[in-house]
Amino acid sequence: PVNIPSGADFTIDGWFYLTAAQADFRMIMGESTGGSGQYYCISSTGILFQTGATSGTQASFAYTFSQNTWYHIAISRYGNNIYCFVNGNSVAGTNTSQSAAFLTGTSYIGVGYSSSYPWNGYMQDFRITKGYARYVQNFTPPTQADQLY
Repeated sequence: PVNIPSGADFTIDGWFYLTAAQADFRMIMGESTGGSGQYYCISSTGILFQTGATSGTQASFAYTFSQNTWYHIAISRYGNNIYCFVNGNSVAGTNTSQSAAFLTGTSYIGVGYSSSYPWNGYMQDFRITKGYARYVQNFTPPTQADQLY
């Protein structure tokens, strides 16, 4: 499991490319236990992020994505605040205060629980940073893969 503890800072970011239109859910990552409701996805209305077990704990960020276009998407939690950025620009959202643990069970990239809601497209330079909120204000997204030294 990814296992991000309650209240811990984190960032999940990468480059994403949809080959199919936005739908109810295009899962970036989710947890295998369907009842937990923990996920991060693109939906027909934008970006959804949920750490809790009910839809009332879902953070929602309105954005319209086009097919066949690369987007840098980042989600950061700093304290209890959830921040979302598309191509380095902040996206306003609702229910953006979440402190619950995230993805403490078996986690999947590109699908939700039971292989539901598959991602349709490509992902590149996907990374999870535990313990640090990389982005809390507008930024210039990376233009190349991270270099390891």
